[in-house]
Amino acid sequence: MRRAPRRGERRHGDLPRRDQRGPAGKLKEAAAALYQRLPQPAAGDLIGQAILAAQQRVEFEVWPENWQSFELFASLSTQWRVGMNGPTGLDYSVLHRELDDLGLSGDERQQTKADIRVMEQEALTVMRSN
Repeated sequence: MRRAPRRGERRHGDLPRRDQRGPAGKLKEAAAALYQRLPQPAAGDLIGQAILAAQQRVEFEVWPENWQSFELFASLSTQWRVGMNGPTGLDYSVLHRELDDLGLSGDERQQTKADIRVMEQEALTVMRSN
């Protein structure tokens, strides 16, 4: 995982403002990387185990304006609601508590919640496909 410059470091050139950008592809990529399950080699398959060890490190990029949302999503990794068929979604009561702790309000809070929903949907898709 490679972290882009912090918010205060305005080194992202001509990137569109958060409210003017396109679809959240980087957030989906980050969420998928957190929950992707790699195939397991057979017992005694040394070559397969070596390949798996090399694949364990998945690199992805997170835009600076998404970093806080990504960190919050990653911190919620133990807060999934689970039903008979597996995970159903995040526990939003915990999400709201975390947003309060971060002191987010107004548009920034709404945008962060939207970012979390994008990553949640992608993570559910990846978990269900494993």
